[in-house]
Amino acid sequence: GGNPCGAQYSSCAFDSCCSPYICKAGRCDVACSYDPPDKPDLTSPGDNSTVSSPVDSVDLRWSFTNGWGNSCTGADEKFKVYTRLSPNGNWSTPAIVLPASPTPFDSCPLTVGLLSAVSPLAITDLSLNWGGLQEKWFVDKNNSDYYIYPLASRAKVYKWQGGLQAGGGSPQGDKLITKVETLDCYNAIPKGSPTTYSWSFSGSAGQKYDWRVRADNGSAGINSDTWSFTISGTQPLEAWWQAQGGDVTAVADINSAVPSGQYLITAPDSNPPGVAVAGGTLTTNNQPASSIGWKVANTPLSSQLASTYNYTYLKNRIKAVVDPVTISNSISSAAQLTSSPPASDGVYYVTSPDATVTANINLGNAKIVWLVEGNLNINGAIDFAAQGLVVIIASGNITIDPDVTALKGIYIAGGTVNTGTGNIALQIDGSVVGLVNVNLQRQKVAATPAETFVFHPEMIVNLPSTLRRQNLLWQEVAP
Repeated sequence: GGNPCGAQYSSCAFDSCCSPYICKAGRCDVACSYDPPDKPDLTSPGDNSTVSSPVDSVDLRWSFTNGWGNSCTGADEKFKVYTRLSPNGNWSTPAIVLPASPTPFDSCPLTVGLLSAVSPLAITDLSLNWGGLQEKWFVDKNNSDYYIYPLASRAKVYKWQGGLQAGGGSPQGDKLITKVETLDCYNAIPKGSPTTYSWSFSGSAGQKYDWRVRADNGSAGINSDTWSFTISGTQPLEAWWQAQGGDVTAVADINSAVPSGQYLITAPDSNPPGVAVAGGTLTTNNQPASSIGWKVANTPLSSQLASTYNYTYLKNRIKAVVDPVTISNSISSAAQLTSSPPASDGVYYVTSPDATVTANINLGNAKIVWLVEGNLNINGAIDFAAQGLVVIIASGNITIDPDVTALKGIYIAGGTVNTGTGNIALQIDGSVVGLVNVNLQRQKVAATPAETFVFHPEMIVNLPSTLRRQNLLWQEVAP
């Protein structure tokens, strides 16, 4: 008496299958077991090699046979790339590199079903057309060899049992699995040679790094070997900063640990570089201020800039012409800065108390003048098009989040401009003024600057008349 149990592949519900089978997806089948992917093979740069990279970027390359094992929970294949300072640094949070294509056997449901008892299937490294049939090879979990070869409108799948020989062209003696597999299955399976993957790593000249790659299918994973490489060049002693094209002026000291062969101020295109002017010392690690060496140091500068051309002065000049529109103190889009009509000169004049830019903003061709009565935190990139402009004038400090890598515009702080403590480089296209200080906090130690300030004269030309200063020359002439 009693209901008979279900054999393998028979329909089932709950626990109606005969042992050792279980009910999976409505049919009796073997229980799933996790199998890790194949091991990635590192290829470049070679172990303990030295690479030359003027931009401190190195392509890490590895090969993989496309054998992802079995996760039992669905495909979630990915590579995880780990790096660290050699030999004892902490491994980084892994970079994720996705495989070039989905698991090839997703296109072979018939073959997968017929071979489910010996799954998972995996790509092997046997060459395409070894036996002269244009066949492609794969293996089961027991490393038994199979091949699939194409016909006019279908494909045949065989289990190799010594029948097909190199260049022989006949499957006689091998076990036929199916003669009606699709050409989609044949086309999806790689040609046997491993696929090459790469990831661009940014490091520092003079440093040695370890790296490894983990293939992970979502349930199981396997690490490659660990290799090391060194980026050639001289490591700067500390983080440094650089200006392009414009002047660098400080009432007190100017300090930058400029590495050998570099300048504090570079010249854009064929134009001359700017001038470094310091009321105190000018320290550039014994490197030239620029290609032509223009500099002024230990010369007291007028305090008129900070005492006269301050926030109150600029605000009064603007409010004598236009009444700025009060906006939110939390800015996440360009629309919040341009929600009201512009003034007669086409400029959007806005004002707010202490404020924060919470997201990346692109202003297009809009021109913005923003008065901040207090401090401003910038937590997202600010950008605009060729005819656009942003001028931010804060009575207090301007602080840039350390994850921000790019800003564009003119930034004036009645207090201090803080570039944000972090290891990511920052580039500001425009002008920066801190009437108390410019606090350069980025700590990226590399052949390239931690902070780069690029002067754009067109931004000065595009300033609205409310912020321009007219210089008059008075001269008495004889009657």
